[in-house]
Amino acid sequence: MIEVDNLPKEKTEVIYDVDKIIKTTLNLFSIARISLDCCIESNGPSMLTIPNHPITKAHYDMSRRGVRIRFITGVTKENLVHCKELMNFSEVRHLDEIKGNFGVLDGKYYQAGAKIDISSPPPLLIHSTVKAIVEQQQYFFEMLWDKAIPWVQRIDEIEYGIERDVHKTLQNTDEIQKLSSQLVRSAKNEILLIQSDIKTSQNGYISKLFHAINEKLSTDKQVKIRILLPVIHDSDRNRNRLFNKMGQKKENIEIRYLEKELRSQVSILIIDNKFMFSSAFKQETKTRERKTPSINKGLATYTNNEPTVLSYVYIFETLWKQSELYQIIKENNTKLQRFNEAQKEFIDIAAHELRNPVMPILNLGIDLQSSWIALKDKEKVYMIDIIVRNAKRLRKLTEELLDTAKIENRLLILNLENYDLARQIVEITSDFNNQIRLHPRKDEKSSIKFMVKCQDNREIIINADKSRISQVIVNLLDNAVKFIGRKLPREIVISIKEGIGENKAEVIVSVSNTGNTIDLMILPKLFHKFSRTSDTGTGLGLFISKGIIEAHGGRIWAENKVNGFGTIFTFSIPLK
Repeated sequence: MIEVDNLPKEKTEVIYDVDKIIKTTLNLFSIARISLDCCIESNGPSMLTIPNHPITKAHYDMSRRGVRIRFITGVTKENLVHCKELMNFSEVRHLDEIKGNFGVLDGKYYQAGAKIDISSPPPLLIHSTVKAIVEQQQYFFEMLWDKAIPWVQRIDEIEYGIERDVHKTLQNTDEIQKLSSQLVRSAKNEILLIQSDIKTSQNGYISKLFHAINEKLSTDKQVKIRILLPVIHDSDRNRNRLFNKMGQKKENIEIRYLEKELRSQVSILIIDNKFMFSSAFKQETKTRERKTPSINKGLATYTNNEPTVLSYVYIFETLWKQSELYQIIKENNTKLQRFNEAQKEFIDIAAHELRNPVMPILNLGIDLQSSWIALKDKEKVYMIDIIVRNAKRLRKLTEELLDTAKIENRLLILNLENYDLARQIVEITSDFNNQIRLHPRKDEKSSIKFMVKCQDNREIIINADKSRISQVIVNLLDNAVKFIGRKLPREIVISIKEGIGENKAEVIVSVSNTGNTIDLMILPKLFHKFSRTSDTGTGLGLFISKGIIEAHGGRIWAENKVNGFGTIFTFSIPLK
């Protein structure tokens, strides 16, 4: 095949002869230089690990030449031996119920085969060098690779019977109703339910859930049920009547009520402390064509991930206790004050107690990480990486809880000093730039450009807590990087200037990116505690940043760009 500019001539053909299929494949393997990425059915590994077979030898030869080989396949009890053989010359990940076989070589060649029988080559082979097809299939492989689970995890599932974490998202209302009712019927010990503010759009869901719970109460006296409902007002008394009536007649069910401050827009169902099901419904607005609103618009998530489920159990237990305390607090303002103090003290103590075990775990994990890397034990490195990563997350959570407690108790102490804010921002931005350049994210296809714009390029001396201001800048840059869009140019601009605000001189710092805008419903609550713009993080970072800036006598705010591409976060600090 003629090559021009190091790329093969574009061509697609179908090969039916088995000998020609093997010959074509071996020819390609002989010129491989960079990578071989394959997605194969569960029968595939048996064909690739036949002793002394030319195809098997070719894979070993590529591996010795430094070619990175990756396989996605269905790892089962039946093909486990063959998959372990694949690990000798490739990386392997598992994906359930794979259909079809394809591979991409060096990002230039694409091959796809028909269904493979055990230890047999495919009866036909599609071979293509068309650039658009190759790039499309390479993208498809990368998407599957990210979705596939690691080899070690799949081995644990097969050999030790470890249950895999399940995360599902449902948007069909009928499926949401069906799964929630099934979970209720499957309960063996306890059902916990946090019901959101009830809307008309939830009537069908609530009715079916009520009948499932009522049926469980009638057929299984051992299951305990606890339900948290919104406080009943005249407007929604009828909508809660089902649960109220049920709670009055049954012994193994208890119902409490949530004040407005504790309410959620999401209903949460927890079964036996093992399964969590959250659902939210919204009602569509009326249109000219449809004078009556639509009834069902739902979104639900389901998981059996133990840390996630137990986190929601903790939330339920906290709200359960608080619902009781709120009732007492209504009758006695002194008790309300004591409760608030106890709650803040609990957060403070809990955060301090978390810090004590987290740091030894993190330090020992980092030490083990270095030692195991030296031994090149991939399985242990993988497990230790999980320990270190989650220990770091716990450390960050602990620090955020401590800062939150200090801000709420007005105990945030500032160590003021005079220093050059412009230089501090340049140094932090440089660190971010180096970190992204050295450790890019897997899904990043182009680099991020950082720019610092300082008025007249001169020193800007402020009297502030250098460490705390650094914390704010890092948090804003983290957000800018996290939500930057894929559309070029991908830029984050940090501008520093002096101005006059509220009749006093101040320095104004803005961080803008070219990412998505902030939802207008979230924007007013962005700096509130536990307010989040994504499904990651604690929602404390911007709350803490606001507390730090206001402790300096400044302001912090956010806005969407006028052109609709990106956001701007700005804070100001008075100049002494």
